Amino acid sequence: MTPRAFLLVCGIGLLQLAFIASYIGAFHRPTPHQIPLSVTAPAAAAAGRAAAQLRALPGDPVNATTVPDRATGLSRLRDRSSYGRDTGGGHEPGSGPGVNGVGDAAGEPGRPDAAGGGDLSPSPSPSPQG
Repeated sequence: MTPRAFLLVCGIGLLQLAFIASYIGAFHRPTPHQIPLSVTAPAAAAAGRAAAQLRALPGDPVNATTVPDRATGLSRLRDRSSYGRDTGGGHEPGSGPGVNGVGDAAGEPGRPDAAGGGDLSPSPSPSPQG
């Protein structure tokens, strides 16, 4: 083996190790950060309090914003400007318990909640998110 071939193999090996190290570092302990969440409740004050409590969670996992009604929350889900809709504890009639659009009451991801009728909307066919 020539010295040039040896250095080439070593260089490629070091490059692979660098890629592995970067992936391990990035995915070692993934945590949610600033996930957009729409909050609505029958009373605007209740929605504001719920959004403030969500924003106060340690580690800043969600970016909760209040929306005036269910239709606005659903619209934000469909256009992907929000990834979930919190009804302030399920007080909105017909909305179901807790957070809609991110799982069911049993915590199964990707399924509509049992009582809410499904605030999940399918991705558009050429979805960049997969």
